[in-house]
Amino acid sequence: MYRRDWPQHEIIYNWLQNYIEWLRIDRKLEKFVALSLNDTWRENGTFVMQLVSFGENHLYTSGLFGSNSFPLTSVSLAAMGEADRLVEIPREDWEEWRDLYRRDWPRHELAFNLVQNYIEWSKRDRKIKDLALYSLNGSWRENGTFIVTDRIDLYMHTLDESLDTLRRALELVDWDYYYVALMCAYETLVFDTFKKLNVRVSVARPNTMYFLSKEEALKLSVTVPEGLRVGPLQPPHAKMINDLWPHRETGSEFSIERLIRWNPSMGLFDEQANLLGWCLFTQAGVMGSLGVIERRKGYGKIVVKAFAKRLAEMGHNLYASILVENEPSKALFASVGFKPIMEVNWIRNCERKFVEWSCGDKLEFH
Repeated sequence: MYRRDWPQHEIIYNWLQNYIEWLRIDRKLEKFVALSLNDTWRENGTFVMQLVSFGENHLYTSGLFGSNSFPLTSVSLAAMGEADRLVEIPREDWEEWRDLYRRDWPRHELAFNLVQNYIEWSKRDRKIKDLALYSLNGSWRENGTFIVTDRIDLYMHTLDESLDTLRRALELVDWDYYYVALMCAYETLVFDTFKKLNVRVSVARPNTMYFLSKEEALKLSVTVPEGLRVGPLQPPHAKMINDLWPHRETGSEFSIERLIRWNPSMGLFDEQANLLGWCLFTQAGVMGSLGVIERRKGYGKIVVKAFAKRLAEMGHNLYASILVENEPSKALFASVGFKPIMEVNWIRNCERKFVEWSCGDKLEFH
């Protein structure tokens, strides 16, 4: 477009070409915002661009901007072609997006819970750092396909039975970065994508998902021994929980504290308020990070029963993702009434460049 009247617009042409080249090196640069007037960039070449990562605002106009009452429409460099792209789902659409997953209840309940979680979190912080909620080409209404990246956590789901839209979306993820695909029900698709894109798997941990209906949870009888009490965790507990968590990694203490601050939680305490056992409620509405300070005391079962009943009182069905080899934990949840419903996987990829979060493997970058 800016080749016309050459070299009148050559600086703008070079500037845009620069970002096209940069996107090939690091797709995370798509965090910049490009706006046109009423989606008319083809007609008038008018745009406003803000490169968020550098805090710079760039303006180029080859036409008239008009009244401030005219809406600006989001565009990206990828929009100038026909290729697939990941498009962030606007906050104003999240409730409509969430309600797609009410169908065939509770088949898609975890996806429903995940979106609802971020609806609630957005009320606390409208600009959560390192959070992106993507659809493929903005087509979430048609197929319910999404990929959510929250720091290193990666979630995915689709209503597309062919899995085609999810496959295409996964191929657009920037796998140069390290992610953990949590409770992934699409392991074959993920592994196929990794093979196609030459992404190394750091570790994959098969889990069994357990379920207890809220109706059954409400029937649970919770007995707490004399001298002990149950109640919500507090932010200072995050460090101890993280230090004792076998899956801790860079940044996990922050993630635990955020769950404590923003989601329900359950702790077991003695008379001196010492923490004896704990459990968190994850973004997808799954009971997680169950831990105790001392085994074979029955603390874990007290926490699970108390937390399951409390969450049921809040209207939640109960889920727990347990490593397939963790027989004690599986037996504990089964004794409370949980039943296995499906197999999932926690899949970590190896990053392909020097980044803040890493898989922990000794990798060489050039």
